[in-house]
Amino acid sequence: MENNTQLSFVIKLLIGLAVVVGLILLSLLVYKNYKKSSTAPLADQAPAKSDSSTTPIPLPKGKQSFTVNGGKRNGIEWKITTVDPYDPSLNQKQALSIKIISDTPVSGVTATLETDTKKTAYPLALSDGTDKDGLWQGSWTVEDTHNVTYSAVLKATNAEGGDSLTLTFR
Repeated sequence: MENNTQLSFVIKLLIGLAVVVGLILLSLLVYKNYKKSSTAPLADQAPAKSDSSTTPIPLPKGKQSFTVNGGKRNGIEWKITTVDPYDPSLNQKQALSIKIISDTPVSGVTATLETDTKKTAYPLALSDGTDKDGLWQGSWTVEDTHNVTYSAVLKATNAEGGDSLTLTFR
């Protein structure tokens, strides 16, 4: 009986050692895979935020129109905006138009274009319709890159204080 007890003890000890060695090997395997994934080349990882020296994400070419949803604030309702061209080159002319409906006459509209290194305000003029239901347009020559930052803040002023709309292109 004592031989069986000693044999049973040895078997339990060997099984215990096998479990410990298995856990150690499993831990090493997991650590190796973790270490490999955390030191993978940049091409295998998610791209870092680009700067003006990197290749920007491609934008649609040519004229682009969008319907604006969001209701009315301070009597102003933004409708349809058109950007032509959407992805202009340096020194290229760009135009923007926006249809605005207002409870009271709109006295002015500006588009502040923010690009990689500049913020420039451009006036929009009423080109069609009335100051309560009209199309406002403006154009300018593109003087800065827009590889990282590219947006426009439209501001319309009326007797109720006006409203602003941010268009984020990139």
